[in-house]
Amino acid sequence: MTFDNSEGATNVLVPKHVYSPYNAQASIHTKPALWATLLPTTVPGRVSDIWRSYFAQCIFADPNLRLVFAPPKIEQIRNDHNILGDFTAENDLYTKSGKLIDFLSSWDSEHLHVPQRVEQLWIDLYERSYIELDGVLALQKWLEALITMGYRYPELKPRFRNVPLMGQFNFADFPNSMTQIMMLIQKMRERFQTTIAAAPLNETQLAYLETSYRRHTKPRI
Repeated sequence: MTFDNSEGATNVLVPKHVYSPYNAQASIHTKPALWATLLPTTVPGRVSDIWRSYFAQCIFADPNLRLVFAPPKIEQIRNDHNILGDFTAENDLYTKSGKLIDFLSSWDSEHLHVPQRVEQLWIDLYERSYIELDGVLALQKWLEALITMGYRYPELKPRFRNVPLMGQFNFADFPNSMTQIMMLIQKMRERFQTTIAAAPLNETQLAYLETSYRRHTKPRI
């Protein structure tokens, strides 16, 4: 994908288990994702839309919603910015987002409907000091307002979490089969949180897999 309107620009579909930040500019939410448009108001403004995208993506996989990046259709003319001021306002993005993603990646809920899952997520975020109580109260009013308007939340789709999927590969010629292994792991990660690939790997191949999937998989020799 290129970030311009060139002829070769294409869309990019983000895998379900990958968190990719998107902001509030030139972003479109489809009707099934309308509930995800609320911005958390108890965090700095330059943090709010990025963290909103992370909160939303934590829920997206449950009703089978997907995130797509497309070539831009607008041209932005930016006002003058105080770069140091922007950096200070974005401090939480640099110091807290890593642990936030770790938390969201392992988060789950027993609730079987989207609004209850979203509410539980925001409560859990409040309890971990990512947002404040007023943010949770605003979310509850937002979810209730959507119901009052007659909005229909998307239904949850079957999804497995914390289930190890084990696969045996009896060949590992490098690099072709390594690419196949990585693609299969990527595909399986859309439905299983933990993926274990077993194969006769040498040290170079194992290092290749570990580097590519260090955070999400456990390659085994």
